[in-house]
Amino acid sequence: MKKTDIHVHCAPARMELSFGNPMDPESHYVCGPAELLETMETHEIGQAILMSGGEAPDNGTFGLGAVNEDCRRISRSYPDRLAWMCNLDPVSPETVLERMEKYKAWGAVGVGEVTFNQWMDHAFLYELFGAAQKLGLPVICHMSPEPGIEYGVCDRAGLPLLE
Repeated sequence: MKKTDIHVHCAPARMELSFGNPMDPESHYVCGPAELLETMETHEIGQAILMSGGEAPDNGTFGLGAVNEDCRRISRSYPDRLAWMCNLDPVSPETVLERMEKYKAWGAVGVGEVTFNQWMDHAFLYELFGAAQKLGLPVICHMSPEPGIEYGVCDRAGLPLLE
C-alpha cells in the first residue's frame, strides 16, 4: 500500500534557500516537481499535498516553496499524485472567507502551511480558522512558542488559545 504525505513543499523549479549551509550548498532547498515525484516513488508515496507559502510571491514566506497559484498549477499537472492547500497572506481579515472560497473553488483541499507569527487568537487567525471551519477545510500550522521566535502560529504549552 502506498502512503500519502500530507505536508510537502515544492517549487515550480528547484529553489536554493538562503539560510543553507555555505559548506553544503544542497543542504537547504525546495525541490521542483520532477524531483518531488522521484522522491515520492523512492519512498513509496502515492499521493502528496503541497503546502503553499501564501498568496503573493513577495509576502515573506521564508522560502517555503510555491505560492497558491504555483501549487495549483503544479498539482494540475499531476492530478493523480498531487493536491494542494492554499494559504492566505495576513491582510484584510474581513476578506478571508471570500479569498478562501475562491481557493477552494480552484481545488484547494485545505489551508496550510500557516506560518503567521502571532498568537493563535489574533484577529486574522480567528477569521482564518472560522472560514476554514465554515468551508470544511483542514488547517496545518507551523507552531512557535511566541512571536519573534522563528516563524509559525503562537500558543502556550497545552494549546490553551487553540482550545
